[in-house]
Amino acid sequence: MRAVRRILLVLLAMLVVAAIGLAALAATTPGGMQPAMRDVRRGVRETLGLPKFWYDVRKVAKASGAAVACPDPAVTLTIVTGGQSNSGNSVEGRTASDPGEQLFVFDAGKCFVAADPMAGASGKRGSLWPDLGRRLHAATGRPVLFINGGIGGFQVADWLDRRSGYWDNLAGRVAAARQLGFEPGWILWHQGETDASTGISPERFERELGQLTRDLLAAAPRAKLYLFQTTLCSSPRNLAGVPPLRAVQQAIADANPRIVAGLNTDTLDGRYRWDGCHFNAAGRDAINAEVARDLLAAG
Repeated sequence: MRAVRRILLVLLAMLVVAAIGLAALAATTPGGMQPAMRDVRRGVRETLGLPKFWYDVRKVAKASGAAVACPDPAVTLTIVTGGQSNSGNSVEGRTASDPGEQLFVFDAGKCFVAADPMAGASGKRGSLWPDLGRRLHAATGRPVLFINGGIGGFQVADWLDRRSGYWDNLAGRVAAARQLGFEPGWILWHQGETDASTGISPERFERELGQLTRDLLAAAPRAKLYLFQTTLCSSPRNLAGVPPLRAVQQAIADANPRIVAGLNTDTLDGRYRWDGCHFNAAGRDAINAEVARDLLAAG
């Protein structure tokens, strides 16, 4: 056992030296070595079975203001949102609603008026969701309740690994809302940018995303899943998007009648993003106009 431990320590030392060398190259080669550096770090961690440094879900945004009376569950459109940063609070510019607009967010077992940053998700900026809720309420007259769980910067595999706490953070909110009679009608899932930046194979992405979508649909048995097609961000590997991974998202939707192939947000260029990755107000408007049409058309 000691001999094995020594071998592992030697291997770790060699990998650390290699990582340091790659880091030095990254400092002198703009953009070219960052993916390789991440690959080395990931390889060291996975080879040695080391835990990942996950985001602390206790730091997700909390609802602001006082709790309000929840709407009638029988008429409320309940929507679950999740994925990574573009599903959370990363949009440039915050939006809010007032009680008369009948837009709510579910947090800590209570209802609050929907306002950015939206409770349950990471980030401190704005989100897509109050504006989307406003569009849906205007078209249907129904109250809209959001249950959020987006966590920025992580992969599908991090949602599957229950040690991260991501799944429990979201699934616990969904279960608590269902106990009060709020059955989700839609799950809106925007994720793929971080996976694309790692160079993940389409085969692995399909296995992991397929499992996650099954878990989501099991947690909300009456919901449909709106699966965005998204891979574009600011890594050298996905500056222009990654079509094979978008094809996986499309194929997963095509294979399940409860999944709708959602908007391809990779088509939104720098005019719709404030940092090359995250959406600005124009991006929010463009996305929500399309998503609202899709949800209303699907019934």
